[in-house]
Amino acid sequence: MGVFEAEAASAILEELPENVRNALKERPDALRIVKSDQVALELVAKFGEAGVRVLETCPFDGIELLQKYERISHIKGADKVLKRLGDMRQKTQGARGELLRVEELVSEGVEIKNMADAIKGQEAADIVLKGNIIEDTKEFTGRNWEKYPKFLIDKDIREMIKQVNKRKEQYPGAVIRYVFYGPVPPEMSQALQSEGVIVIFR
Repeated sequence: MGVFEAEAASAILEELPENVRNALKERPDALRIVKSDQVALELVAKFGEAGVRVLETCPFDGIELLQKYERISHIKGADKVLKRLGDMRQKTQGARGELLRVEELVSEGVEIKNMADAIKGQEAADIVLKGNIIEDTKEFTGRNWEKYPKFLIDKDIREMIKQVNKRKEQYPGAVIRYVFYGPVPPEMSQALQSEGVIVIFR
């Protein structure tokens, strides 16, 4: 960034709300990114503290994720996904899958009713589509299943089937689709299909 650009960035930083400036001061990696990238700075100016947390949690692709979010931010529930993207715990991967899938559906012209659904205060489907169709996304990119113990695979399958049964109660008669990012063991997809779930790989 040249001298003029650096000065412009400093000026924009000073104009940010105090809570956003404080969030940047507390997260040096995010501050470094916004000082060196005009796009990142503009995204933080738009999405505030939530944007700062995404840059800190996802330093290598945070800008790209925020750009993707910008394109689908009008959808009901998208703000919940943005919040999870900045979660330092285990929710970031799931939020990535939701974001990628919704962007894909939007580009195809599919009508999305809402994201990160909740029913009676409980977490529900990741994505709700028009026509009584729901989707849950699973992000397994980079997982080496060959080194993954069978008892853990079986545990994952049991948890997914439990989730499927819950979805059937939450959305009676709905078409249930599971969207996987990354490969999964055959027994996992077969178990889901035996429950009437449509399995999609991306």
